[in-house]
Amino acid sequence: MAIEYGTGWRLVSQREFAEFLRSYPRPLTIEPPLTRKAPFRCFLDPSLGPWPSSEDATVHYSHGSTVNVARTRVIPIEPDRSPKRGLTSS
Repeated sequence: MAIEYGTGWRLVSQREFAEFLRSYPRPLTIEPPLTRKAPFRCFLDPSLGPWPSSEDATVHYSHGSTVNVARTRVIPIEPDRSPKRGLTSS
């Protein structure tokens, strides 16, 4: 899964994702429900409107690994994790 800088999404660690779920200010809807086996889960905030604008995070499961992705509006990019631009070697 490729996440490009500036798309409004970023990869987050399991720790960051758990903190996001604990601290989110409103209830989130999970699709598909946890009772169904699925290769992904979308975490939706219904107060933001219909999907896709309500989607604030996703989790993708593949071959025993997990990829957590969150919108940068809910988990901002830390300065040391942002891509470096305009750097040239001397």
